[in-house]
Amino acid sequence: MTRTLSLALLAALVAGGASAQALPSPYGLTFPRDGDGPLSALLRLRDAEADYRAAGDSLGFWSRYTQVRAWMEAEAGEHRDALAWFDATGSWARDSVGILPPGARAVDAAEYVAEAAGAARIVMVNEAHHDASSRLLTVELLPLLYERGFRYLAAETFNVRDTALTARGYPVDSSGVYTRETTFAALVREAVRLGYTLVPYEIEHGDEPEDDTLTYQQRRDFEQARHLVERTVGADPDARVLVHAGYAHINEEATERWTPMAYYVRQRTGIDPFTVQQTALGEMSTPAYEHPAYRAADAAGLLGDSPVVIVDADGTPLAPNDASVDLQVFRPRARDVGGRPAWLAQLPGRVRIEVDVPDCPQTCELAVLVPGESAEAVPLDRVATTGGTATLYVPEDDVWIRLHDGRTGEAIPMPAWPAAPPTYPDR
Repeated sequence: MTRTLSLALLAALVAGGASAQALPSPYGLTFPRDGDGPLSALLRLRDAEADYRAAGDSLGFWSRYTQVRAWMEAEAGEHRDALAWFDATGSWARDSVGILPPGARAVDAAEYVAEAAGAARIVMVNEAHHDASSRLLTVELLPLLYERGFRYLAAETFNVRDTALTARGYPVDSSGVYTRETTFAALVREAVRLGYTLVPYEIEHGDEPEDDTLTYQQRRDFEQARHLVERTVGADPDARVLVHAGYAHINEEATERWTPMAYYVRQRTGIDPFTVQQTALGEMSTPAYEHPAYRAADAAGLLGDSPVVIVDADGTPLAPNDASVDLQVFRPRARDVGGRPAWLAQLPGRVRIEVDVPDCPQTCELAVLVPGESAEAVPLDRVATTGGTATLYVPEDDVWIRLHDGRTGEAIPMPAWPAAPPTYPDR
């Protein structure tokens, strides 16, 4: 199993690790080791929590730990814990009250984006890496944009070394950092099923010139833009491209502190991308941390299980967060059903099932697999469990359910599966 990460993150973590003396890099704890089980990396992070708390953040290690912990909790299907860990650094409290304009209403974000993008050759959507709900919009956009001639899906996380990803049709452990989370894996499977070509564009080793006046941030976004252009619109004059990026990389304007990838794309090609921000207007671990407009939309009953655009009485979309993008989207608030977010039912073809799980001696991984896929394939769904009843979101097709000890990888028999048919409760 191989993990990949951005050079920017790696440089920061290595620098931090060198300064922290006794403490290893938090990200280093996630690297695979001989004998690892499916949850070993996450369990190492959990075991090390007290050490990082004690170290504080004088070297930036606590903030890095909480960020990596959030990613790994999300990968294990622990949505609530992922939100809590991402919010664990600093104060996010917002005292202001959001007020929506008269006649405000919610419209489906995917349909709105597909229509509003018009003749745009490049559509860019961003995500919050710790919140899998920020991947729903791209999943829902895939068929709508394919009908409009889009044939390329470019993602920051795709590993350039996994050259078989499109042909294989599903991600494996080495396909990328965030593709190991099951919602992102569903995004990949749906894109390939529809006929998209998958395009990696992250900065790579060897991209940095010896004499460079750019900062590392600028160099990273510059190289992202270069790779994206060369592998899509630069090579195919008819290309229409959907880009799935992280956070501010899709901002269209440069500032003193940030020169984004989208800015460099426009500088290089003259193409004005249609940019969709959805990282600011979403759920956090407590409503006190959320954007006032998001709280107001929730109080007005405008948030459901799918991403939405809030428009006023004239149909003008709200843009409550100051960002140099074309559109701002409100992510769904998780409505828990069986301890899992109900928005998981929005993934293509998924229904909710309840599964009886044998008692585990320690934390186990319960994973849903597709018969015939590689053992390294990212599961369709997964949860961390110690036994009892577990909620999963699966296709109404033949699937296998696997239970493994999270630390050792030892298989734990599931005698009632697949011999006994599952029960499909109402969503």
